[in-house]
Amino acid sequence: MGKNKFVIWTLIIIIVVGGYFGYTKFIQTPEMQNGGTTIDTSASSPKPEPPKSDSNTKDNSNTVNNVSVSEITRDMQGQYVTTSGTITTISGGKGHTFITLKDINNDKTIKGVLFRQENEENTGRKELLEQNAKTDNIVNIEGKVDIYENELEIIIKKVY
Repeated sequence: MGKNKFVIWTLIIIIVVGGYFGYTKFIQTPEMQNGGTTIDTSASSPKPEPPKSDSNTKDNSNTVNNVSVSEITRDMQGQYVTTSGTITTISGGKGHTFITLKDINNDKTIKGVLFRQENEENTGRKELLEQNAKTDNIVNIEGKVDIYENELEIIIKKVY
């Protein structure tokens, strides 16, 4: 019985030691495998910064600019904006909702579109547009500036 215990313990030790060395070799960095040492700098190393947006790019989707309707220009295509105004016209087709938003300070207008899919994902926006169109209340709209058929428009994402 003594010889069998010795063989079993020897096998257990070989498995444990082999597993340990196999594991440590698996997690070693290339510097460690070549006999070099590494220093853990993760606590002191700076975190990577997000890419800086170039003001000349068309898609500044990380930023929402608060602007009046009259300040929206073709150069802002692809940018997200928040603007306010009164809804002068509202219509629909194929489930989409189309509005004309008038600046609260002058007669400047911009078209807006709420696509059917957007409304289905977050219901209530179409109803809010319809309510504000009937009452001439000021409505806030957040969306992406676009050009469609050579005219500025806002693809509506939020209404409040």
